[in-house]
Amino acid sequence: MMSEYKEIVERIISDSRGEELLGASVVERGKGAVLAAVHEIQDHHEAARELERSLLEIPQVFLDMASSQPAASASINC
Repeated sequence: MMSEYKEIVERIISDSRGEELLGASVVERGKGAVLAAVHEIQDHHEAARELERSLLEIPQVFLDMASSQPAASASINC
């Protein structure tokens, strides 16, 4: 990685368009960081959606338990 930076610095120094090259390098490096952040946000978003789906299932679990409870009580009392 260090040799990559050296190469970029050498190109900037030797080229008359050094400022443009520096700007392009920053943009290119920044683009990778932005893409990595976007992927991380997407992963977190998907995890949050999965959590939301799980939380929405909880009331149904309680309803199922409540509806099966009277039948279980009746069989125990007999």
